[in-house]
Amino acid sequence: MSRLKIIGLTGLMGSGKSAVVRSFDMMDQIRIIHLGEYLRKQLDITNDRIEELHNQAESVKEKLKHGSLGEYFIEEIEQCKRDGKILLVDSVRTREDLNFFSNLTSNFRLVMIITPQQMRFQRIQNRGREFDPKDLQSFKVHDEWEMKFGMSILVLVADKFILNEGNLEDCYHQLCTYINQEFKQVQ
Repeated sequence: MSRLKIIGLTGLMGSGKSAVVRSFDMMDQIRIIHLGEYLRKQLDITNDRIEELHNQAESVKEKLKHGSLGEYFIEEIEQCKRDGKILLVDSVRTREDLNFFSNLTSNFRLVMIITPQQMRFQRIQNRGREFDPKDLQSFKVHDEWEMKFGMSILVLVADKFILNEGNLEDCYHQLCTYINQEFKQVQ
């Protein structure tokens, strides 16, 4: 296999995936791709109903050859491999994402960020993204949808779990420590 090294981050909405990934933005030895952000930019949603987001996400997934948004990032992945950088993938959400990235290299590791539901709900209320669930019941429905969409598989095969109940810096340091243990490359 290749020398490509990939860390995939997964976790339910509001767990802190994208927030912790932003902490790596200025690290020269890491290249970041944001699957969730890419998906949100591709969707043509005409209202703020979370159900429409779900329907369109499923439609996008069905149209892809391998079913993974990673397909849109082939050039970035190849550049990362040439440069010898670690690829950090924000928002791995499905079995297809898992298969896509793990088939690229034997150096793929899946890290799940875990945060209590009430804390995640408070975070999404504070960030105020347009299509985030507005009430706790809708949030719980979205969690159930994510589990069916693919998260239920990922929780079973994650290589590392990071509990994110504290501050962002703690989560970042836990992830750095894990990357160092696996790839001996991040300071």
